Amino acid sequence: MFSEIKVISFLRYIAHLFSILLIFVVLLLALGENFKSIEKLTLQELLLISSFIIMFVGLLSAWKWEFFGGLLIIIGFAMFYIVNSLYAKNLNLGFFFVLFPLTGLIFIFCCWREKRLTN
Repeated sequence: MFSEIKVISFLRYIAHLFSILLIFVVLLLALGENFKSIEKLTLQELLLISSFIIMFVGLLSAWKWEFFGGLLIIIGFAMFYIVNSLYAKNLNLGFFFVLFPLTGLIFIFCCWREKRLTN
C-alpha cells in the first residue's frame, strides 16, 4: 500500500508537470494567433478554439478536481481530433498532442486509485 501511494504521488507529479507545459503552450498558441472577429471565424476555427478552451479549463481544474479536469481534457481532445479529422486531410497530430489525453488519463487514474485505496 505504501509503495502504491508513492506511485500515485509520482504520477500526479508527472500530470502536474505535463499540465504546466500544456497550459504554457496553449497560452502561447492563443497569444500568437491573430484572431479575427468572431463573426469572421469559420465553423472549423470556432470548434477548434472551443476544444482548446475545454482542454485549457480541464488542465486548470484538474489541479483541484482530478476526475472532472481529466474528463474535460479528454472530451476537449476528442472534440479537437474529430473536428480535425473532418476538415484536415492529414491527421498526423504529432507527439505533442498525445500529451493532452495522456495527462487527462493520468489525472483520472490517480483519482480512481486514491479513492480505491482510501475505501
